[in-house]
This record gives sequence, C-alpha cells and structure tokens, in this order.
Amino acid sequence: MSAPGRGQTVFVCDDAPGIRRTLAQILGDEGYRVEEFEDGTSVLHRLSEPGGAAAGALFLDVWLPDIDGLTVLDQIRARGHDLPVVMISGHGTVETAVQAVKRGADDFLEKPLALERVLLTLERALERSRLARERDVLAR
Repeated sequence: MSAPGRGQTVFVCDDAPGIRRTLAQILGDEGYRVEEFEDGTSVLHRLSEPGGAAAGALFLDVWLPDIDGLTVLDQIRARGHDLPVVMISGHGTVETAVQAVKRGADDFLEKPLALERVLLTLERALERSRLARERDVLAR
C-alpha cells in the first residue's frame, strides 16, 4: 500500500542549497515531485500562479533571506491556501515551534533532518489534509 500523497508535488523552500537538494532527493526517491525555492517571495509567487495551488505540501524554513518563514506562512493562510506546511529550522526554539503551529503550520522539524521523520511528518500532514477535505465535502 502506498502512502497517501505519493505522486503529489511538494514545495521545498529553504535558502540552503544542501537542504533543498537533500529534501528533493529524499522525497523524489519516495515518488513525490519536488519544486525548490530559495526564498519566501518565490514560493508565494509560485503559489499564486496557475497550478501553484495544486501543491500537496510545503517544507518551509523559518529563516529565509527576504522574509521570514512565519510571515510567509501567514501570507499563505491569508490567501486561503490550506496546503500542509511543515516548518523547518536549524535554530528552532519551542517558542518558534508553538508560534508556527498557532499560525497554521502542520508540524515543525529541527535540522538536521532525519529521513524517516521527514517522510512520516509529510505522510501525516497529507493524510490530515485529505481527511479535512473529505470532512468539508460531507458537511455540505
């Protein structure tokens, strides 16, 4: 049985090329399509393009060169995008993680990223998103 989101596109937004490559490799090996972004402005722009809203999930670094990841998260939610967002940080604190979840993040991972943790977190976020969509359809 395959995981709920395999084949979906996952966005990875991190200013560190090594992190983007590592996540792209991990996710690609598991059957996900990956689009990489080095700053928050680029990922926000892509989400506003045709097809951008079809992203299955987003891994979003807290510290980005142009605007911080929490602000990007706020803008994503303000624009009505409900895609799962997993915040990532090498300098995360409990306070930052709590703020991220309060502002609409699905989860928070600390760097260095562990393969199994990345995949499990993504699969859980995609499953929660799928169940929320089903609930919304049934509630109509």
